[in-house]
Amino acid sequence: MLTWDALLIDAGIPLALERGIHPDLKTGRPIAQTENRGYPAYFESHLNDLVFASVVQLGTEISPTKQKLLSSKILMWIFPHTFTIYLLHGLIF
Repeated sequence: MLTWDALLIDAGIPLALERGIHPDLKTGRPIAQTENRGYPAYFESHLNDLVFASVVQLGTEISPTKQKLLSSKILMWIFPHTFTIYLLHGLIF
């Protein structure tokens, strides 16, 4: 369980119920009464996404062992374009 959402689901509190009481910016009605029934858009980021990405980034930058592991010859042979994809994701994020 890495996310707050997973903890809420295990506690029996669905994401729609948690978000449903807040007003929708477009209509002013409670979010639970809108078209998506309180569920956020797929691309809507959460705080835990930012925290997880930051921790992984810092862990990779600080740990020489992790850097050495990720730059091993076999991984570079299997995934030659990983760094390019990483840079493109950085532009999007």
